[in-house]
Amino acid sequence: MPFDPAVIRASFAVVERRADHLVTYFYAHLFAHNPDVRPLFPAELSEQRERLLIGPTVGDAVLDPHSSRPLLAVAGGTGWAQIESLMEQRAAWAGPARPAPATVFLAARDDADQYDLDTVRELVAGRSWLEVVLAAPADGAEREEAIRLLHDGLRRYGLDRYGGWAGHDIRLSGPPDLAPGVARLLLGLAADPGLIRHDPVPPTFNRTRPLTSSDWFLDRRNVPWINRTDLG
Repeated sequence: MPFDPAVIRASFAVVERRADHLVTYFYAHLFAHNPDVRPLFPAELSEQRERLLIGPTVGDAVLDPHSSRPLLAVAGGTGWAQIESLMEQRAAWAGPARPAPATVFLAARDDADQYDLDTVRELVAGRSWLEVVLAAPADGAEREEAIRLLHDGLRRYGLDRYGGWAGHDIRLSGPPDLAPGVARLLLGLAADPGLIRHDPVPPTFNRTRPLTSSDWFLDRRNVPWINRTDLG
């Protein structure tokens, strides 16, 4: 399969969200659009599918299966995908039981950038232990306003509900500067540094945000997760 983000994204485009047959859908789409790679795979993929489906969660920002502490999760932008998975895992572990409370702050640059809200509502419905707080300024706000709103919300909520964030498992996911800034804030609100976890996110090479199709064309953004030394 070509090492091209566009091809990878296209191959995942038709995959059902967290479906039981996710990998089956992925392979079917991959082979349909890239038939030349089919001979590189075994004729029967069942064994490979099973290994992929039951693979363990990896990374730093995973849940502690033995923890009974309340949970705070902060997601910025597409960081919601990781936090959503953690909440679903927590719900699956709990079953009919009521786990410790979980609070999710879902931040976006502005109201227009809020997405997947139907999934948020479905996730919260029927789970009294889970609360999601949306943090986004009005459309057209500067990025600094979104950051300020998120930080103020975390400060007020933590102090009003718990007197701070001591004793909470904390998981952070979002843009490169989200975790360091939020972690500093939470440490000032009594959070335990050993309970704050997030996966490393490399900074992008250019931080300007194209706003129009012309901007996107003229300012081709680098993809930080590709090893640039391989590109010559």
